[in-house]
Amino acid sequence: MKSRSNARPWLLLLLACMTASSLHAAAGVGAQLKFKDLPVNTEFYFASDTSKHFLKLKVSETVARTVASGEELGPVPANSLVVKKDGGATPPAKKLTP
Repeated sequence: MKSRSNARPWLLLLLACMTASSLHAAAGVGAQLKFKDLPVNTEFYFASDTSKHFLKLKVSETVARTVASGEELGPVPANSLVVKKDGGATPPAKKLTP
């Protein structure tokens, strides 16, 4: 007779991943928002940038710029889907010696 707990281990793994994912989204980390809902001076990625290579910065209610080059993107549609940058730990600042 088969044990029910060993019948579908992949299902348990899937449920664990889904739960972790939903908790992550509920915390607001990496959650999709609309551009108009982001505060000014917030770093974000467009939802279509799934590899997260092109970090942007919201500089006003309608304009964003690329962080790497500083190039302005011009007017961004208010309903554009964006993903707020994860607020990971920032490295400590290096002390400059005179």
